[in-house]
Amino acid sequence: MPTRNRYTSNHQFREARARTASLTHPKEGLGRQELAELVNDWVWKHHRTRVEFDRNYIGKIEQGVIR
Repeated sequence: MPTRNRYTSNHQFREARARTASLTHPKEGLGRQELAELVNDWVWKHHRTRVEFDRNYIGKIEQGVIR
């Protein structure tokens, strides 16, 4: 019997990232690491709090591991 993934993928989040133009490669979508760096910068600018999002964290959001 196949095992089922207990997480629900966050397709909307992934699609929104892919639709957003990359700052370094404008003809491509935003990469996971690039998004993580933008989030880290935004949080610092608005809350003066350091966070360390990385591409793995963004991937977990997309996979539904983190909601």
